Amino acid sequence: NSPQPGWTYDSSDANASWSERSERLSLFDTELTSALSENVNMRLGLSFSNSLDYYLAAYPKNAPSETFDPVSGQVIAVSAINPASVPEVGTYSDLHSRQIQVQNDYAGNFQAGPVSFKPVAGFSSQWGRTTNISLLDTNLPNGNILANDYGAPQPPLSAFNTINAVFPETATLFQGYVTGTAGFFNDHLFVMGGVARTWATVNDYSYKGAYIEGVGQVGAAPGTANYLQDFTFSNTGSAIAPTQKDYHDTYLGGVLLKVLPNASLYTSYSSNAGIAANNPLWQAGTQIEFGAKATFLDDRITLTASHFQIIESNVASANPLFNAGLSPIPSLLTNATSHGEEFDAAGGITRNLSVIASFTEMKLRDAFGRRLRNVPDTMAKFLLDYHFTEGALRNAGVYAGVQYEGNVAGETETGFTSTGAPKQPGFYLPPWQVVNLGAKYTWKNYRFNLNLDNALDSKFYWQPAGRISVSPYPGPTVRLTVTIHI
Repeated sequence: NSPQPGWTYDSSDANASWSERSERLSLFDTELTSALSENVNMRLGLSFSNSLDYYLAAYPKNAPSETFDPVSGQVIAVSAINPASVPEVGTYSDLHSRQIQVQNDYAGNFQAGPVSFKPVAGFSSQWGRTTNISLLDTNLPNGNILANDYGAPQPPLSAFNTINAVFPETATLFQGYVTGTAGFFNDHLFVMGGVARTWATVNDYSYKGAYIEGVGQVGAAPGTANYLQDFTFSNTGSAIAPTQKDYHDTYLGGVLLKVLPNASLYTSYSSNAGIAANNPLWQAGTQIEFGAKATFLDDRITLTASHFQIIESNVASANPLFNAGLSPIPSLLTNATSHGEEFDAAGGITRNLSVIASFTEMKLRDAFGRRLRNVPDTMAKFLLDYHFTEGALRNAGVYAGVQYEGNVAGETETGFTSTGAPKQPGFYLPPWQVVNLGAKYTWKNYRFNLNLDNALDSKFYWQPAGRISVSPYPGPTVRLTVTIHI
């Protein structure tokens, strides 16, 4: 619950005062729908996004080293850091991402006596490009955390001359899909099924050097051996999966039975696939879920209870045989699993008061039973919304919410000890809860939303990135959103 001496919750903790970050996001979405006949509708959608993320900062560099028990894999010692002299590193990052997506599908609705059928067929095509330049300044003076300020002057951009990463990535995806839902016995029994195939082309480039305006040539010069590497499905860069197919199939199926007019039982199976981060590998998963749904208060409130089991493939993990000198392959591609229960409630308690609540208990573990960083086993959310429908406050509303998360591992361990024991996460953050408030008002074509996040100014640590970086939760934050309907 407490960091090492010198670090405090409300201090800069040797982060430079000149650190800054700016983000710009542009979105454009348009959708055309049309009834082609009495039973068939068509949808055509186009989406474009362009984002820029600029980051300049300096912060403590070296995480404390950990000593693991060779048999249990538990952390038994952590090195101390001298708070009066902490090594610093400067980071410059420029991330640019562009994506465009087109989607076209057709939905039908047919009825033949007690049998209904609702098919959907279509395609989606997406093009994307991301460029990331990340540079380091490794010559900054040490920081004194006890002084509560890192007073080193901001270095010129030319001082950021060590490459951390330079990689453009491009990808195209095309997916065709068909799904259908059939209802029997006057829609007391529903059966759903579907299949999709996704084709992809991925180029994951990696440069050993680059010429950057304001900095000059950093890293290796063009012409250096392996100056540019291009990882694709035919050359993934992974020793365990050197090639991949350029397509992947996914499926879904489910059954829902209305056992009472206001109660249903259901079960479902689905698979999915996407491109793994920074690698041209298919990261696929499957999910099995079953549960019950019921409505109360004249169908105003819906309650759902479910159990789920999820498996995700192609998750990189260290090879325990590599540490023991029994294998030349340092990494394996393993599965991560998650299973648990979820309870949801949503709807109107009265004409004016509505509620949204959820509780999830789950266990996300890697192939060796270890928890992953910043993933709680327990989560809960509760929101009450009151909307005025008459009087001077008509078209106004207020809402209050509580969010809770259980304890989380502060680091993801993928290594093994010399005896082959999986190294375990060495620290955890305690559970936390936060209260958020808000108000809304609609006037003509304008809608105003005012949110006060962390209204009680709760202080706790969250979102750990490792032993050297654990963030304090933001204090009270006010956000005003204005929506204009044209």
